[in-house]
Amino acid sequence: MKYIKFFGIYALVLVFICTSCTRDGFLDIKPKGKVIPNKIEDYRLLLDQTESAGGEINFSRGFVSKHFNTIYGADHILVTPEIVALNGIDRIQLNLFQYRDIIYGAAQSDLDWEDYYQQIFTSNLILEGLSSVSNGTPNEILALEAEAKLHRAYAYFNLVNIYGVHYNPSSAATDLGVPLRNSSSLVNVNLERVSVQKVYDFIIDEIETSIPNLPDTQPLQLSFRPSKAGAYGLLSKIFLYQANYSEALNAVESALTLSSTIRNINDDEVFEEPDIPTERYWPNVTEDVQVVWHKELILDLAFTEEYIDLFETEDLRSQWFASLREREFIDLDGSILVANQSAFFSGTDGINTPDLYLIRSECNARLGNISEANDDLNTLRINRFEDGQYNPVSITDQDLLLQFIKEERRREFPMSVERIFDIKRYNRFDDDNISITHSFNSETSTIQANSVNWAQPIGLLYINQNPEIIQNTRE
Repeated sequence: MKYIKFFGIYALVLVFICTSCTRDGFLDIKPKGKVIPNKIEDYRLLLDQTESAGGEINFSRGFVSKHFNTIYGADHILVTPEIVALNGIDRIQLNLFQYRDIIYGAAQSDLDWEDYYQQIFTSNLILEGLSSVSNGTPNEILALEAEAKLHRAYAYFNLVNIYGVHYNPSSAATDLGVPLRNSSSLVNVNLERVSVQKVYDFIIDEIETSIPNLPDTQPLQLSFRPSKAGAYGLLSKIFLYQANYSEALNAVESALTLSSTIRNINDDEVFEEPDIPTERYWPNVTEDVQVVWHKELILDLAFTEEYIDLFETEDLRSQWFASLREREFIDLDGSILVANQSAFFSGTDGINTPDLYLIRSECNARLGNISEANDDLNTLRINRFEDGQYNPVSITDQDLLLQFIKEERRREFPMSVERIFDIKRYNRFDDDNISITHSFNSETSTIQANSVNWAQPIGLLYINQNPEIIQNTRE
């Protein structure tokens, strides 16, 4: 009998799984003295896994992620020896920054891989348990099933885009995706990687079959729970990544019909001090009216000067960044770090209304709806400039408009791992020919446009324990 070492250690609330470590992995057993969920309220707690801060903020620990490592491969991230010392950047993150062929040693965990597969495991556990729950109305059960499937879909969305090549309609049926798990069983399972096409088909089915059983929206205090608005937003991303722009437009229209508020950052909290540039903070999630489905947490990262130059002088988003040199924390020769109020409870990832407007703008631009694309840009940007100082854009050239939208995505989402996903799709479908060169000390590393190296190496720990998981090829 084979026990698998695949997901890492499971941290669950009201857990009825207890892991017993063997050389090959973990075996699930029924523990003594533990609560075994069998009621609808048990599965609600397992889905939410909430905690509070100051008695005010609740957020899901189980299904909100933090991209510990993958983000270091993006083109706007800066790493220097001083930043390594300041931010505690480790060797794994440096390996990703330098595009090494081997990122993780044989005994090292990939926190991104494990985080998402833990979410999938928990979702599977809940879906199986709900099939025999001892109470709850049919509608309550369907609602929890829909939430679990949406969390699972979001996890696979990230996994396939981190560890697979970008979706290509001519080869997706054979391109390697990731292991597809729809069971919580940990023994005698096949962990072969299914195709990118099969993962995308699975995600779409998860979303479309769940939408009818979700509420239209969630209150901000519960924004870690999926909603119809969040589900349509994720669906629009999936179609966008497949270059299916008509379907993406239909999905994002449905999302914006349910949730369309954009936060005016003129009203955000600021830090002002003589001789130091003004800093502007992201609000906490429960105060951020543009959050639709909160899924990611912010990391403190340093950014390149090229990235900071994307912001116009009057763009208040430039105040999201603080110069450590000017703050006299450390001499980084003008290097920039993001400033935010609370790295734990603030975020720009997941599904939010600025993303929805930019998806709709991009789809309209690609489909030739030039006026509509400009309208969405202006709806977003007027809330990013000082009140009364914004000059609307009106770009009539389709190629220039699309380029502007791409740059606007960069400005709006500095912390998002989806910048890497965007580069992969721009290279695939637009021939943007984006390559990235990173330098650290005296070493320079480059990843070329459309290189197979954009599919991140899978940790040796998982492949050694589960040899049916085929490693990504390297150039």
